[in-house]
Amino acid sequence: MKYLYLVICILFVSVSSGFCSDKELPLKWQPANNVRESGYVDVKNLGKIKIWVDPVIDSRREKNEIGRNTEKKTDRLYLTNDNVAQWATERFRYVLKEFGLNVTSDKPDVIISAELVKFYVIEENLYRGNVTFKVKAIKPDNTVLWEGITSGECNRWGRSFEEDNFYECIGNSFIEAIYNLLKDDSFIKSF
Repeated sequence: MKYLYLVICILFVSVSSGFCSDKELPLKWQPANNVRESGYVDVKNLGKIKIWVDPVIDSRREKNEIGRNTEKKTDRLYLTNDNVAQWATERFRYVLKEFGLNVTSDKPDVIISAELVKFYVIEENLYRGNVTFKVKAIKPDNTVLWEGITSGECNRWGRSFEEDNFYECIGNSFIEAIYNLLKDDSFIKSF
């Protein structure tokens, strides 16, 4: 009986102190906004260039950590067992195509190399997402055309611990990171 009382006390203290187990999420592409809703991007000249995106390098320290809920003294991590770098590579290529770029592996004129620096959503009063890449545009002969950083952010209201809100926030942040890259004059003029 003593042990049962001790276990109940430990559980009560854990629950009342905001303890919550981490949540495993598969990566899912579900932005709240369509790529075309981001705004106008003049890619006429870029659309004529054959572009290839190399596999994204994930340089984040914690490869499976993609978010955190800190509401009401809770500290709950969002984790994934999916390969974030592979997912980001597929999404990077997809979003570039959606913006009208010619993404192909067939004799590209330019190769984009991207390093994932941040891929995270913090859920507090809002869902706040951030996706940041270090990007390099190079010719096939390894001549560097452009080097820089692009990032995208998203702030959204949503119900607590709601997976859809997480997916929408990370997706919107991802799209905005690519949009900001394509709006960067120095990037556009380097080709």
